[in-house]
Amino acid sequence: MVKNNPQNPVAALGAVLGLFSFGLPWLNIRPNRLLVGDFIWFAAGNSVFSGLALLCWLLVLIISLWPQKISAKGQILAVLGGLAALCSSLFLRDVMPAFDPSSLARASLAGGAWVFALALYVLGVGVQQSAKGWGLLLAAPIVGLGVLGSYSQLGIFAEFRADQNSFFEELRRHMVLTFLGVLVATLAGLPLAIWAARVSKVRDLVLGGVGFLQTIPSLALFGVLLPILAKLGKTVQVGPALLLGGILLASSLFFVVFPRAWPRVRAWVALPILLSSVILLPLASLWLYAFLMGDAELLSSWHWAAFLSDVGLRGIGAAPALLALSLYALLPIVSSTVLGFRSIPPGILDAAEGMGMNPLERLWQIELPLALPFILAGLRLSWVLTLGLATIAALIGARGLGFFVQRGVDGAAPDLILLGVVPVVLLALVSDVGLRWLEGRVVRG
Repeated sequence: MVKNNPQNPVAALGAVLGLFSFGLPWLNIRPNRLLVGDFIWFAAGNSVFSGLALLCWLLVLIISLWPQKISAKGQILAVLGGLAALCSSLFLRDVMPAFDPSSLARASLAGGAWVFALALYVLGVGVQQSAKGWGLLLAAPIVGLGVLGSYSQLGIFAEFRADQNSFFEELRRHMVLTFLGVLVATLAGLPLAIWAARVSKVRDLVLGGVGFLQTIPSLALFGVLLPILAKLGKTVQVGPALLLGGILLASSLFFVVFPRAWPRVRAWVALPILLSSVILLPLASLWLYAFLMGDAELLSSWHWAAFLSDVGLRGIGAAPALLALSLYALLPIVSSTVLGFRSIPPGILDAAEGMGMNPLERLWQIELPLALPFILAGLRLSWVLTLGLATIAALIGARGLGFFVQRGVDGAAPDLILLGVVPVVLLALVSDVGLRWLEGRVVRG
């Protein structure tokens, strides 16, 4: 926040959204998944909590736009926003009907509740400008009442209770797909990025290639991979593919460590080296995927003795999902790493060379530590991006949390859609905050 301007327009926008939410319905009570049902508005029952929440948002709007400086304004806004969240949560608890556990009736959050949640998020962004850490106060009442079971009658929790076992299985599958996608992108992208940062001809090819991948819609990429992998599964043996991929990946590491060897080779060498990540790492990650998911049948088919036989890569399932997620995760890692290495002052590199450091020593002791903040930022962006994109993988049989989204769309069940969407959003937010904190600790350390 600018010191000469005591107003907080971001917090004011949050207050406007909070006030606007009162003009929308907050709950939709339906006799079953298919029927529309009746809406409950914020003024229902003349609850004292609705009046207090309205008063809190009015105070937030006035204080955030007050033209004169107010001591501890950020903390005051956070407290008022937290009180608004508490009153609104208590209002929902009071108006929530009690359903029999075997009932098909559903109580779903309507537009007003979602606009209110957006208002809290915007207010939190405004509060963070002047009072770091106080923004968490806005979510504390909602989380606290949720832990106490105040929202247990909501449709999303009813869907969770009905699919509890499969939910945790799909959550694990979603996290495994995300982890392996980022892992493959990291192992393939870091050597390519370092090489590209050192050689201009490679830089244009690599950055252009990973940038082009981002322009392909995810569904289109899945559709392209499906027939290709189905064909490869019938004709390609895994053993030779792993051997070829290992040779190409080893050659990429050679050019990273010894960039001066580049003038002795042709420019098209970069293309097969890029293909090494497509051949070797996704195939190896499928074995790791089977291990993490406890798929004994797939794991046994990947035994070393069976490598020289066809494993039948399928056109649907984990193989195209991991390949696509890895390709999409490349851009943040590669671009951030290239930027980090290119930002190192040439004088430092000349000094390291003058001290007698060989290329490998210079890489580990000078370049990587200086580029580490950029690399970590790229990994964080790649993780959050892949976490959300993995939801689409359910459309090609890879399941994950997108499985509930697909079922909800097919069955016109919004609460089932939320069961898949809300955990992804929460995981992305928590991951971003956690990785930012870890990034700061590593860089400062």
